[in-house]
Amino acid sequence: MKRFNLLSVAAMGLSALLFTSSAHAAPKVFGSGNASAKGGNGGSAKGPFAKAGNGGFAGAQGGNVKASGFFSKVVNSGNAKAVGGNGGNASGFLSKAGNGGDAQAFGGNIKSSGFLSSVKNSGNASAKGGNGGNAKGPLAQGGNGGFAGAIGGNITSSGFLSSVKNSGNASAVGGNGGNASGWGAKAGNGGNAEAYGGNISSKGFGSSVSGSGNASAKGGNGGNASGVGAQGGNGGSAIAVGGNISN
Repeated sequence: MKRFNLLSVAAMGLSALLFTSSAHAAPKVFGSGNASAKGGNGGSAKGPFAKAGNGGFAGAQGGNVKASGFFSKVVNSGNAKAVGGNGGNASGFLSKAGNGGDAQAFGGNIKSSGFLSSVKNSGNASAKGGNGGNAKGPLAQGGNGGFAGAIGGNITSSGFLSSVKNSGNASAVGGNGGNASGWGAKAGNGGNAEAYGGNISSKGFGSSVSGSGNASAKGGNGGNASGVGAQGGNGGSAIAVGGNISN
């Protein structure tokens, strides 16, 4: 009888432990910080001295995410996507097309701590500047492409089997300059782009990191121009800096 009682108590204790562990072990978060923004497009214009509207600005900031517990996770991570609106087209003598809107995206900071901690696709953040509008007519001017800036969120993973995976991320693409056609027409310049990968820290016995610092930037293309004395647009500049890594 005494042995039976001891076994019963042990079994009950084990059941309670398993129940508690499974409650804390459940996967946490998944899609992660999110945030998406898109600027509106500028209106078109037609006629002598017409001036089209500019594309709207777009800014997105992913939320900070924290997962802690025995089987902690996070998965797609900091997120944040911004797309600037396109500039409106214009046609007519001395007409001017609209500029593309700027875009800025900031991935949220991510922290995962616990025995089997993780993070996965990591800091994220993607920005694309709007394209400049096209212009047609004598001395017409195409719109400039919008600026794009992206910063991946900082990532921390700590715990016995810590990880991080595809890491700092951040991608920025400047908008393309608008085309222009007509005597003395001038095409728009491509937008500049800057991308900075988030800083990464992974600490613990099974520490890892994987894809690492990331960051990708592409300046927008200058617009094409056609006509006597027409001038094509300049391409945008690009700067990319990967995040710092500590483990």
